[in-house]
Amino acid sequence: MYTLIIFIYFVITICTIFYTYLITNKKKDTEYIEEVHAHMASIMFFHLSIVALVVFVKPSFLNNIYISILNTLLSVMFSTLFYFTDKDNKKLLYFYNTMYLLFASILMSEIILYFQNDTFVYSFALVFVMFICDIFFYKKDRKNKLLVGYIVLSVLGLSLGTLDFNYIYSVITVALYGLVVLGYMYYDHDYLKEKVTKYHLDDALKYFLDFEGTIVRTIDDYLDKQN
Repeated sequence: MYTLIIFIYFVITICTIFYTYLITNKKKDTEYIEEVHAHMASIMFFHLSIVALVVFVKPSFLNNIYISILNTLLSVMFSTLFYFTDKDNKKLLYFYNTMYLLFASILMSEIILYFQNDTFVYSFALVFVMFICDIFFYKKDRKNKLLVGYIVLSVLGLSLGTLDFNYIYSVITVALYGLVVLGYMYYDHDYLKEKVTKYHLDDALKYFLDFEGTIVRTIDDYLDKQN
């Protein structure tokens, strides 16, 4: 069952990345806010697909503390390189972002494996459904209805399981993360709508809420203000 679910995750991820590329580079009638939402979905899907795969495979090298330290350093390094790279150098930015997400995903997998909670693989489906709905149905006047729908979806997700504590914990954790990310984007609607500069990845990653990326972004913003 895990194999099928992870396969579906990767198929959805690839389709979303392709869709994001099309509306960003080929279609002329899309608004910037739609493109940022699509980028955010691509980021989330790629991240969670990698996490699900690593949690399923459980590679033995993750038990090595030195590998964990190296992985953390690489995650911070690529995050730093991303934020300190010229925002017009899109190819390099996409490369750094991909590498950063890869190592950040492995870090997240280590945490999940530490608690031995494989049910996260199932729970990630909540975020996939949330962001698919966001891509195709989001409008400013629908945001409250969508958020209520996501909450209902999360409750339904809980009801589909048993009284297993690991499952309940994973669903609640994943649902809260998805709701916070989407709620933050919806709150920022006017900001994205009125943006003059069009830096998709930079704007989307603002809502990713990753620890190391938030720190690097804060430092980068501070240095920009000083200059």
